[in-house]
Amino acid sequence: MSSACYPIECPRCGCPSAMKDTDVWRYAITMCFQCGFFESWELENPLGAFGYRSSGKRAERVDERLYTVKDVESAPSRLLNLIEIGVADPQSMYLTCWNVETNQVEFIVGDSSRLPYRPAEEVEL
Repeated sequence: MSSACYPIECPRCGCPSAMKDTDVWRYAITMCFQCGFFESWELENPLGAFGYRSSGKRAERVDERLYTVKDVESAPSRLLNLIEIGVADPQSMYLTCWNVETNQVEFIVGDSSRLPYRPAEEVEL
């Protein structure tokens, strides 16, 4: 999971060393150690996701959630652009969207073998 924790100004008392902790896939928390302010919220459910492994020596994973129809519609051209400029490994790419009618994930690009974490039923023991 990707998480980021960084200092912010407390919305209640103005303390400059309050903290915001965000798990980019699920939640966000704001907390102040001076006045005790605490706020948490679940992030809205995304409409889909895409990801790839960067090309080159470091080969880092890049995974992103798609929250709007525009995000989902623009993702294929973004992925093609990443291939064209040599940033992404095309064999590692995936793009999904959530089908609300069937209540299932649909793969637009790639398949579950390209996910950063494969579903448990697909992992061979």
